[in-house]
Amino acid sequence: MKAIPSTYLIHLRTLNTRQFRFTALVTGNPEPEFEFTFNGAPMFPTDRIHISRERSGLIRLSMAFVEESDIGTYGLRVWNEHGEASCQAKLLYDGLEVQPEQSLGDLYDGFEKYAISGLPMPLPDKPIITQMSDTKVTLTWKPALPLGPNLAPYYMVEMAEYPDGDWVEVWEAVRGITCDVNNLTPLRDYRFRVSVRNRFGLSDPSPYVVAHRSQMAEDIRPRELFMGEKDPFDINQSTRFPKGFDIYKEPYEGYAHRPRFLRQEEITQYGVKNSCPDITWNLYGFPMPEVRFQFEGQDIEMGEKYSFSYSRNGVVSLQVKGFGPADVGTYECFGANEHGEASQQVIMVVAQYPEFIRSPKDVNLIGVNGGKIECQIFGVPKPKVVWYKDFHPLKETFRVQAYHYPPDVYTLFFEDYITRDEGLYTVVASNQCGSISASVVVRILEDEQEYEWMTYRRSKQIIPRTRGFDKFYHMCEEIGRGTQGVTNFVQQIMPIEADQSGHHVIEEADSKYWWLHRGVKEHAPTIDPVMIPYRFTGGNFAAKVMHGGGQRHSWMMNEFEIMNVLHHPKLIRLIDVYDARDEMTLITELATGGELLDVVTSDKYITEIEVARIVLQILEGIEYMHSKSIGHLGLTPCDVLFTRPGGQDVKICDFSLSRRIVGNVKLEYGQPEFVAPEIVNGEGAGFGSDMWSCGIITYLLLSGVSPFRGQVSGESSFPGKTAKLHPPRSVSQLQAEKVGSLET
Repeated sequence: MKAIPSTYLIHLRTLNTRQFRFTALVTGNPEPEFEFTFNGAPMFPTDRIHISRERSGLIRLSMAFVEESDIGTYGLRVWNEHGEASCQAKLLYDGLEVQPEQSLGDLYDGFEKYAISGLPMPLPDKPIITQMSDTKVTLTWKPALPLGPNLAPYYMVEMAEYPDGDWVEVWEAVRGITCDVNNLTPLRDYRFRVSVRNRFGLSDPSPYVVAHRSQMAEDIRPRELFMGEKDPFDINQSTRFPKGFDIYKEPYEGYAHRPRFLRQEEITQYGVKNSCPDITWNLYGFPMPEVRFQFEGQDIEMGEKYSFSYSRNGVVSLQVKGFGPADVGTYECFGANEHGEASQQVIMVVAQYPEFIRSPKDVNLIGVNGGKIECQIFGVPKPKVVWYKDFHPLKETFRVQAYHYPPDVYTLFFEDYITRDEGLYTVVASNQCGSISASVVVRILEDEQEYEWMTYRRSKQIIPRTRGFDKFYHMCEEIGRGTQGVTNFVQQIMPIEADQSGHHVIEEADSKYWWLHRGVKEHAPTIDPVMIPYRFTGGNFAAKVMHGGGQRHSWMMNEFEIMNVLHHPKLIRLIDVYDARDEMTLITELATGGELLDVVTSDKYITEIEVARIVLQILEGIEYMHSKSIGHLGLTPCDVLFTRPGGQDVKICDFSLSRRIVGNVKLEYGQPEFVAPEIVNGEGAGFGSDMWSCGIITYLLLSGVSPFRGQVSGESSFPGKTAKLHPPRSVSQLQAEKVGSLET
């Protein structure tokens, strides 16, 4: 019998408003009985205390509205007729009682010197690796504590080889709390750390996190030429000779024998392109046979292209220099002596590096629902696939199991999982060409609302508030300006309006989000019955501020209503709304990677594959909008943002021209160069108008030229009724066909 706690230590920041949960995994036969204790005294269920047992063996103790008297040691004792076991966990309180008009940072020792000097406080925790491949790592970190308005923090990211490499700056000024680090050397270990920067200076660096990538190197040496020392040798059944085999030594010496090939393990052998592979046979005969070779029925002459070796150990090896597609085919080895002749064929194929046809994605798990990491891997020969957790080989349990679905789908299933199953999971695929890897994070959540937010399943709608913006956000700096409003960089601050009546309840989630429950009691500070996800302190967002009344206000409301129903990974999400007189502020996600064209033109070149990945993401977002009967109707490259510095993920923003579409919608305005011909001709806008804009963006990315930009600098033209795109000559036929399909 065994009791395994999945939570050892719990910290609380806020009393009377916080729920905690103690979870343990219990095994035993017959099923053990159990008892929870608090400071050694038995505990029983009450209106605040809930005790449950699941069929998987998980036993949970949950407590709501924690009080100071609840701080202490909690224990679980389990027993049956064969014995007993126990485990403990401590509930701690860090004493951060936040008063009105006070920020969380005021409660930390030494905070005063930072507040006076303006220097940012260092991050107390190391960054977290959330995704990883052979050449890239995605980092995220907890936001810095805000020191006050107009002191927007930026983050400097550094890396160094592990264990003793010099630190090198990767990103100088990251606005958000995540970034990608690219161009890493495969299977090399690195350290990463983050410092906070504002206009007064740079903080000390955070503790560093290590990516132990070398621990995931797979052995891809060629197969052994000889049998193992303890394996029995049978000339009729074995596929290899024993180590130390010699035709001219006992027991084979002096026994006349016609040439005979051992059977091949596989008739197909593989060669890496531009390498010098060895094609091998195992040939026995006495006297030692003479050998010759044919390729596709034609005799092979030894020389610059081919060479061979055949020694007394029985292994025949034909080496092909500069192996390529022309060398693919059937090779035949002939062995002859005075007693006879034999031959055996081998088919040579070009080996292909393992690649992900479908990469694994992050997984969020909740409750008793199962989950899985799934990927599709191709390689020639079929790769060997190994799973890792937190840089160590995965030990499968009844909760986490790996499966292979031929020919190329590999899945890691999670069932009856516990907190310790969280972590960074890596799949490594290797063959004789090399290896590839991909890492994703698995989160186990306990809050239904957080799960819905993380998985884009949020059902509750955001209701505008009329006041309180300054209580929740610091307006830091302008980051964009358009025809309908100004977009600012804002920072989340701690809400002040919490009081003893419970009008506001703050719950901490295990991820980067907190959840604010606003009450509907009479005379409460607000009566909006809505749940708003937001970062508790230091979180960075974008705030689009629009001014105007009458028709302009209806445009503002249209953008708000459109965003309120759009929840997709490729669309910027709405966080909060403030609707004051003649002014509306939309709080949205902050995409910190930059605008599409700015990022693309900062590189020396972009490949067609990279363009295809970007366009695919844009189309996924547009397809989702169309499934909701909504057209963007104003899509330009400026409306496509990279989510983080160095990343490849993009999101669509700016829904000011978006409309619900039933048939055609009358639209009298649009962006020159990108507006569809039917809008210019007064025929109305439809879903096809967005596809036209996608085609223009694709053309621009592939050619570097805007097809409807005027000859004079700064001059633009509108596509006419008969407008037609001719794909640029520099792109492949396939891409040209794709551009054409978007314009029809």
